[in-house]
Amino acid sequence: RILNLRYLPLDRQDEREFARRLERQGVRNPSDVFSTTFYPQLKAEVLRSWRRLYGSADRCEHRFVQAGLWEIRPEWVALSVRYDGRIAADQD
Repeated sequence: RILNLRYLPLDRQDEREFARRLERQGVRNPSDVFSTTFYPQLKAEVLRSWRRLYGSADRCEHRFVQAGLWEIRPEWVALSVRYDGRIAADQD
């Protein structure tokens, strides 16, 4: 979501409420919040929502949980899933 300049909701309810706020403001495309200067409050709200990325993922829906790494060490890999869907345990 952040890479697409989108709001990072707490949950589905929060997502629906933000969508309603966009609708009330006349925003048809959420990217307009960043590509125009017409929505400074909405832009600030989206930016604030990104702070959730660095908090606990306990309440976050799995579809929103991602990670970014500069390095993946072999000893960190416990399981791999191939593109064809097959799962392989660590090869040690």
